[in-house]
Amino acid sequence: MCHRGSFREDINKKCILCKNADNGIKHVINECEKLKTERNILLGELNKINNTKYEELLKAIEYHYYSKRYSNAKTESKKDNKRIKLIKEFLLNMYKKFGAVINKRNYV
Repeated sequence: MCHRGSFREDINKKCILCKNADNGIKHVINECEKLKTERNILLGELNKINNTKYEELLKAIEYHYYSKRYSNAKTESKKDNKRIKLIKEFLLNMYKKFGAVINKRNYV
């Protein structure tokens, strides 16, 4: 999903966004302060749709993104599509922030 290339400790030892922690996927998705707003929005939306209380975003993303129930086009409902759309929006915003940091670093 998002462990290829960008958020890997063997490529960058520290988080590119906050520069305070290891660059692992768990930190980036669950803990990075630079993604706090996006994380809270996605957790809130997933909890509202599912009537649940997810506390760890990475587990929620993995469940919904890789679940056969949600990836089976014949049984997808509007709620299922909304979950995947919300996750993709979060990932897009995460990569936009990542790209902005990289571009700034390369051109300054």
